[in-house]
Amino acid sequence: MSMIEIKNAPQTSEVKTVDAYLAEVRKWIAENIKSEEGSLSRVWYRGMGAVRDDACQPGVYRDPFTTRAGKFWGKSLEDKRLNLERMMLNEFRTIGAAFFDPTDAIDVYLLAQHFGMPTRLLDWTTNPLAGLFFADRKSVV
Repeated sequence: MSMIEIKNAPQTSEVKTVDAYLAEVRKWIAENIKSEEGSLSRVWYRGMGAVRDDACQPGVYRDPFTTRAGKFWGKSLEDKRLNLERMMLNEFRTIGAAFFDPTDAIDVYLLAQHFGMPTRLLDWTTNPLAGLFFADRKSVV
């Protein structure tokens, strides 16, 4: 897996209103995006309820899943992760068969991610308000 290294991690600030959040976004863009285009689509947002060291790692590569996978069968840790992930997806597919098409692999995987199963996916958006929504949702749930 490729690792994403964040150099010079930005300072965090707490905001209490949507207006304050958007002001922080505008300020960050003004300080960090040196383009005349002014397009927000050059910035990607990840809705996290709290600052985390592993925020740019998919769930299957985070410590809790890796520890659980380490007890699974497979030649390497990656094989073990994959086998555990497949078993969990098969269980999800079986349990949810009455609610969605269990033969649509992409839908099953996306729904599993949506319902909190560790996957290889990360939620990203170019919309700062969508990022805010998911950050707030994850801090409450």
